[in-house]
Amino acid sequence: MEAGEHAAIHTAGWDVRYNRLLSNSITASAEYINIQYTGDIKSPLSYVMLDALQPGDNVRWTLGWQQKLWNGLQLTANYQGRKSPAQRAIHTGNVMVKALF
Repeated sequence: MEAGEHAAIHTAGWDVRYNRLLSNSITASAEYINIQYTGDIKSPLSYVMLDALQPGDNVRWTLGWQQKLWNGLQLTANYQGRKSPAQRAIHTGNVMVKALF
């Protein structure tokens, strides 16, 4: 019998959203993820299975802001972070301006 890759993933989290009619919105979320994993943690398969997280206690969080500007322009800013055991936190963000026709 061949040993395979096995993961047990338990997640708890919350999401919050605040909207102002025809103006802006703010979103926030946080997740605690506990992962039990058997297999080679450095394989491409484990990277996909564990969504780039590591076995043990992980945390992910997001914050988003969307603002309607003048003449059909919309400004969006997003921030995401994650922390895995024995690794530094990873922070990413982006800002986007859309023209709505």
